[in-house]
Amino acid sequence: MKEEAKDPLLIVLALDGKGGGRPLRGPEVQFRAREDGGTTWIHLDVDHPEAAKLLAEKSALPEDLREALLASETRPRAHHEGQGLFLIVRGINLNPGEEPDDMVSLRLWLEPGLVISARRQRIVATRDVEALLAKGKGPRNVGEFLVAILEILIRRIGELVNLLEEKGDDVQERVLAGGGAELRTPLSSVRRQVVTLRRHMAPQRESLVALLRQPPPWLAEAQRDDLAAVVELHTRYVEDLQALHDRLIVTQEELGSHQAETLNRRLYVLSLVTALFLPLTFLTGLLGINVGGIPWAEDPQGFFLVTGVLGALCVAVLGTLKALRWF
Repeated sequence: MKEEAKDPLLIVLALDGKGGGRPLRGPEVQFRAREDGGTTWIHLDVDHPEAAKLLAEKSALPEDLREALLASETRPRAHHEGQGLFLIVRGINLNPGEEPDDMVSLRLWLEPGLVISARRQRIVATRDVEALLAKGKGPRNVGEFLVAILEILIRRIGELVNLLEEKGDDVQERVLAGGGAELRTPLSSVRRQVVTLRRHMAPQRESLVALLRQPPPWLAEAQRDDLAAVVELHTRYVEDLQALHDRLIVTQEELGSHQAETLNRRLYVLSLVTALFLPLTFLTGLLGINVGGIPWAEDPQGFFLVTGVLGALCVAVLGTLKALRWF
């Protein structure tokens, strides 16, 4: 169960333009672009009951953008609105008890002098940016903030992709080494995570590519190059996921082939045993009927004679199967 924040304002900082940030409180908190050349970053918990009221009363954002920030269901998108950029991106879910591939969304409004970010579930990337600002190594303006948050989000995605590749390679090696049905569960688990992660990342790649094609005017040339590197990295991870998914399909087919081969081998042995004992069963059944004329019924050596005949018959059947190259 999600723990509700006491305050809808999770982070409120004034970027000092040198890589640091100063906390803002009370009347200093303004949901408007600063006019002194600095940048204000406001991070909201939109699940808080006061968040919608705060945005409506304090910000100058149009209603459609406020609704987009507060929406319960989101898809990755990049939308230009005047000098501003509205962006929805997804990151790895690192919340306790959650699956990492069940990604969480971060909504961003960026314009010169103002950054408003919003989330429903806790997202670690914002804390990472806050930590960089506390060390004086954070973004100095809106453009650097955009690149920094995207770089952190995608780097964490890459860590999960690399982990899934390691798991996939391990399962593949065990299957090729002759692993059996016990590998079905880990193989299915990795495939499910890959499919889920790829489903989230593919549309995000498209929105980032669209952003790269039409960057906001306040993004400097160097920042555009950094953004291009981030988008290229994201694209590579999507391609890695596709390649891993294809390998896992082949691995699953290989596992199915191994299991089918094992089953066929066992059925083959059973068939040989059946072919060997079928004439013996017929003969012993025939000798077991209670009618007169059963050979050696009164002979003291009858048991040994019948056993010898059955043995000879067994050898004859084995010889026939060998001549037919059944084994």
